[in-house]
Amino acid sequence: MARQRTRNVSNNDQNVLCYPQKGLPALPLELLLLVVSHMKVPAIPRYGECLTWNQERERRESLRVLCQLCRSLRADLLPVLWERLEACTLRRPAHFMITPRAIAQILGQEVVGQLNLMINLTLPYASYVRVVNVAIQPKFSPTALPKLARAMTLMPNLHTVQIICKENMHKRSFEKCVYPSVRRASLPHQATSILSSFPEVVEVYINQSVWASEFRQFLQAVALHCRKVECFGWCSTYQNNYVSMDIVPQTLPNLRRLECQLKSHINGLVDPATFKNLEKFTLIVDGRLRDASANEFLAINIRVARKALAGSSAPNKYLVVYNDQTRVESFDAL
Repeated sequence: MARQRTRNVSNNDQNVLCYPQKGLPALPLELLLLVVSHMKVPAIPRYGECLTWNQERERRESLRVLCQLCRSLRADLLPVLWERLEACTLRRPAHFMITPRAIAQILGQEVVGQLNLMINLTLPYASYVRVVNVAIQPKFSPTALPKLARAMTLMPNLHTVQIICKENMHKRSFEKCVYPSVRRASLPHQATSILSSFPEVVEVYINQSVWASEFRQFLQAVALHCRKVECFGWCSTYQNNYVSMDIVPQTLPNLRRLECQLKSHINGLVDPATFKNLEKFTLIVDGRLRDASANEFLAINIRVARKALAGSSAPNKYLVVYNDQTRVESFDAL
């Protein structure tokens, strides 16, 4: 009986060899990475506090499934998966309505779950992370922000950080933490206290609409703690809450790039010549606004941006208009 059983197993092994042994694992890794590179990822900076659904989870979900199903791909794709620590998007629910409490619960669990993996010193994930992009709801900020601050200290290759959080608990959580590898930061206006944690940052963005006084305080904190800033971005808010642009060249006169999402007229640019080194001005347009007033509004802002660029002594100057719906950019060399 033993011989017969051995013979059957041998025959089964021979039958297995007849099945296709190729597929995704047989594809060149470069080809898989090329496919993954064309998948959507959550935007940085993201102006405003709106959340997106699963269309921006495509890259992360695809890599996660491949790492789980294909053992031969896991060693190569796991570092790619954890290049981006993302907890800022939602899977579209099966039912139409989803409550704010449910959204907070889903995002909170995702943020805390990923951060627990980062601070586990027996796992190598923290060394893979290059981008942190998290949306933290107020209910979870007392737990998530301290863990985030600790986890980021374990990420030697981290270069981009986006934190979307309304709570003013950043100072307590990030006190005495310094991240010299970070070059790009997108933060809420409440996070002025942690700008000192990013001394080498080159690009800074405010990812929320702010009042003029808050805008001024944020700019002053950037000028005080981030001496190497070359790019600054913000969201131009509605007329009852608008931000005057003249404070930007007064506080950060050596900027090379400006980025503004349009929600109101850029106003108050009294001395464009103070932007001595400005090379690029990007206007982000809401593609859903297509009426005549929207076109007139855009034309006004383009004229102001051209005026700002005209006063610069940079040899090459560009005005970029970016449609956030079609993701199409139009370049205008000046």
